[in-house]
Amino acid sequence: MDVPDFPETIVTWELEEISKNKTRLTLTHTGFTSKDQVKDHSEGWAFFLNELVKYLTRLRPL
Repeated sequence: MDVPDFPETIVTWELEEISKNKTRLTLTHTGFTSKDQVKDHSEGWAFFLNELVKYLTRLRPL
């Protein structure tokens, strides 16, 4: 979706193996032109990443 005057941004997902069955996800979202954009997107990513953690926790083998 195109939003007028919204900058082109880049989302990078990095996966790092910590140990067997354990992976670290580092998400970087760059290209914002204002602090408000950063704040809004940080809150959005925090919400969705917490949802991902909940989902993955349910899938974890006992």
